[in-house]
Amino acid sequence: MSSTEISQHWFRGEAKQWQGKLIAVSLCIESREVLASENPSTPSVSTTVIEARLDGDFFDITPITEHTRFGTTVPVVQQLERLFTETALVQSPEDMASLACAVEQIVSANTATGLVGISTSAILLAYLRALHQAQQGGYIQITSQLLISQIRVLKQQVSPSSATTHLNTSVSEYTPYPDSPSCEVIDRYASSWNTLHPLILEPTALPSAMHMALDITLSQAVANGEIPPILRFWGWSEPTVVLGAHQSVANEIHQDMAQQRGFTIMRRITGGGTMIVRPQQSLTYSLYVPQHWLQGLTTLETYQQCSW
Repeated sequence: MSSTEISQHWFRGEAKQWQGKLIAVSLCIESREVLASENPSTPSVSTTVIEARLDGDFFDITPITEHTRFGTTVPVVQQLERLFTETALVQSPEDMASLACAVEQIVSANTATGLVGISTSAILLAYLRALHQAQQGGYIQITSQLLISQIRVLKQQVSPSSATTHLNTSVSEYTPYPDSPSCEVIDRYASSWNTLHPLILEPTALPSAMHMALDITLSQAVANGEIPPILRFWGWSEPTVVLGAHQSVANEIHQDMAQQRGFTIMRRITGGGTMIVRPQQSLTYSLYVPQHWLQGLTTLETYQQCSW
């Protein structure tokens, strides 16, 4: 005769990089302890990562299409979360190297997808810190010194001077935009805007839920060529806290306090940080453009052109 005890616990690891942006990996670890009646003093214990979550102040630029909505194209974040659940727990530096390669392969598999405001090192550092929390709690059997040594290496790579902002792009492409742009850059962005002719929607006070729904509807309609490009200014009918697509609610805001003060809590479809908006006190806008308007530009150049 034998009996099995099953327990599940969440462990969270964090890493800060590039202008203080937070990256976090949370792991749900299931522990199975089998007690055999013939030898109850030495139970058999097995642990498995059954769920993983990646969140933080970053952007997943997987195009929003019907394919992503119905699962035939999986966003990069979901692929990474799946990787952490399917990969055996790190037991050696070689395991760590294999995991790092797997993370890079996921993001570089398709040039149309990627993450902005995040680095491989930051993801791995947050992952290892979550494992270290689990190891300290006695839920997994990994040498603590191994985890600490790997964490120290990754901490050096996630320093502000070395952190990249895109897994597929070199640091040099993310130097700050010059204060005095060249005439060539000015002419290029000006020419692009002269061809856009966006429809301007002036601000109308709407509930925050309506704004989030419009963001999805309008972006898909412009991408499909059903309507022209749009520059939409938002008007707010209620105070709202708006989280980025990949942020953790529990780690960003005090929900009870926000609700007591009359704030609605919403999540938008784009990444980035938290916004706090109030009626008649906030300027918010969205620019919806077709993909061909940004054809051939790097990720940074798309933001520069849209903000020109």
